[in-house]
Amino acid sequence: MAAKMLRLKAKRFRASPLVEAWRKLTRQRQVPIAGFRLAVDDAVMNARVRSQVYRGVYEMSKFVVADALMRPGDRVLELGAGLGLVTVLAASRCGGDAVISFEAVPRNAELIRRNLALNGVTADVRARAIGKADGTIDFFVADDAISSSTSTTRGETGMARIAVPCDDIRTVMAEVRPSVLLIDVEGTETDIVPLIDLSGVRAVMIQVHGDVVDDAAASTIMRAFLEAGLDHLHMCSIGNIWAFERPDKA
Repeated sequence: MAAKMLRLKAKRFRASPLVEAWRKLTRQRQVPIAGFRLAVDDAVMNARVRSQVYRGVYEMSKFVVADALMRPGDRVLELGAGLGLVTVLAASRCGGDAVISFEAVPRNAELIRRNLALNGVTADVRARAIGKADGTIDFFVADDAISSSTSTTRGETGMARIAVPCDDIRTVMAEVRPSVLLIDVEGTETDIVPLIDLSGVRAVMIQVHGDVVDDAAASTIMRAFLEAGLDHLHMCSIGNIWAFERPDKA
């Protein structure tokens, strides 16, 4: 599906200004978005993220790209699940037993589980980071729930530092054996992507954050997918959200 069509699809989910204003005024605790429902939690979301949810635009570009890539029967590994909107989509599309989601921030992981339950689906949600080795890593946590990162550059902006358990991406790939990868790890891309065995992966969505990934690193990430035999779907990518898919040889 062309990027223009995906953008139009994303805009269709946007709430009208009147609905958005009403949601803010009444401080709604559950908001319909893209056919699902998201819980609004002031302890996890700051005003900016709540506004995105009330407008129906929260992570909508990622949502429509992931929706275009996933198929029933896929096994999905999500690295960096945020508040769980794409997790809910994946569980609804592929079944809860086929979705494994990593989210390093414990409070976010708990909200993801609530959002799954709110929509009557399940997934394996792991409150862990993903990296080059098993162990523990420092993670910088923002108050907006979606900008947390391992990046020390971001950490210098006053984020809280927490220690989180970390799993080796190679071990996780061998365990899960996903057909679809959804990656939004905000700074760890350059560490983990070169280590991923992509031989069994059919499709990938990755958000590459320009504030923590420079041009050379972005090129390395792109090359890793291309050299693994995945095509870059330019017309299915939106901005820094890249889509890749293995050519159908049937």
